[in-house]
Amino acid sequence: MTKIILIHIFLHLSLVNFGQDTTVTIYFKSGQSQLTSIQQKTIDKLHTKHVAKITVDGYADTVGKASFNKKLSYKRALTTAKTIKTENKNITGKGESKDKRASLNAMRKVVVNVWYDKPIIETKTIEEKKEPIVFVDPCMDDTTIFSEAGTMIKINKCYYKKIKHCFKYKEYLDARSVQQSGLRTIDEKGNPIESGGMIDISFCSDTCIKTPIIIFLPVPVCLSQQPMTLWTFTRNNTWRNSSNKIEIVKINGKEFYKLMIYCPGRINCDRPKPNKRKIKVKLKNGLKIKSATLSYNCPLYSVNGKIKKKKKVVTFPYNCPKDDPLIKLKVYSKNGDTLIIDNKNINQYKRKQKIRSACNCDKKPKEKFLGVFKIRQKYLYKKYKIYKKDFDISNNKK
Repeated sequence: MTKIILIHIFLHLSLVNFGQDTTVTIYFKSGQSQLTSIQQKTIDKLHTKHVAKITVDGYADTVGKASFNKKLSYKRALTTAKTIKTENKNITGKGESKDKRASLNAMRKVVVNVWYDKPIIETKTIEEKKEPIVFVDPCMDDTTIFSEAGTMIKINKCYYKKIKHCFKYKEYLDARSVQQSGLRTIDEKGNPIESGGMIDISFCSDTCIKTPIIIFLPVPVCLSQQPMTLWTFTRNNTWRNSSNKIEIVKINGKEFYKLMIYCPGRINCDRPKPNKRKIKVKLKNGLKIKSATLSYNCPLYSVNGKIKKKKKVVTFPYNCPKDDPLIKLKVYSKNGDTLIIDNKNINQYKRKQKIRSACNCDKKPKEKFLGVFKIRQKYLYKKYKIYKKDFDISNNKK
């Protein structure tokens, strides 16, 4: 019986000489390719014996462009392989992980297979099963928050624990929420701009952070593949263009704006949209305008009207939206009653609406000449007439 056991042990050790000795998996943060000091200590433990051969396979997650992820996976593998002392190295960048069930954090990794000149398992421990060495830094993981509109917010897990009690996030993705917040889509010069969505984010203080909060904001259908830049909010209730282009990524077949947020405040996905077409609203029954705003959903747009002709007429830029505009009017009557139309579809007043000329969004007016003199042509616009009975009467008196 003793002879049989010794023969069995000898055969097992012989097989180890030709088989893979151990496997180490190193996980990386998003975009990271350099090893941390803790990860380097894990790699250093491989040198208990002389390393004969290694294979190093790098992987990336599925966020972003595949070509970029391919390069990043190879860079991770190369960085790891350089720290292992052996001349026999096989380094491969596998690109995006094929395991779609795994989390994004589990996809960002390097797998190192190691072979030694001599077996690292001694005879007395031959019956012990060696498990792969896996180190997971708890602060490499992210906390993901989902909004009702489908927005994904990714925050470093350890950082989120510190700011959870004071973290606040609001988003304005439709005309009604923009109207109610008092936000407008205009630049610092008062020119109208079109938005793909606005957010308001705050931490525990006004201090910027080193590790960004990543926000994946759904791209509106009407703006698919349309280039956008990042705008920041000013004290004058306008937006300033940072000129930083916003990357559009696809997640599960849906398009998202990828926003890297380092500082608290209001952020906007916008593009300039100058337009000379107008909507003109004229008030009847002696009404006078206090304030007027026009908004629509896609693309997201909200501007204050220009009040004219003794506060009886207001005009708005008209950018040919994909849906019906919402109008918010506050006026007062001769006897001091405050009258309000609160975010209602302006086209619901069609029985009183008089369109003097159709709004053609695809063509410019044709040039006309009277002899050698050019006749100035205006862009076509819509005209509306709104009466006292169209308003809700407030109890407030002037």
